[in-house]
Amino acid sequence: MTISAKPFLKWAGGKGQLLPKFQELYPPQLKEHKIKTFYEPFLGSGAVFLMLCKNTMSKAQCCMTSTRN
Repeated sequence: MTISAKPFLKWAGGKGQLLPKFQELYPPQLKEHKIKTFYEPFLGSGAVFLMLCKNTMSKAQCCMTSTRN
């Protein structure tokens, strides 16, 4: 069974359209699954966080999110 996570709301300034460009900028350690802890200080709609969890942070030991409006 495959579960697909998508941003949970439409967000002004959401980053969903920029995800392919962001992936080009990630450090090699992230792509090689060497980063075990991830902090997302500006969750917004969750597009970046959810994409990282699915693609590059699957072996993370700790993922933390936060946002404040």
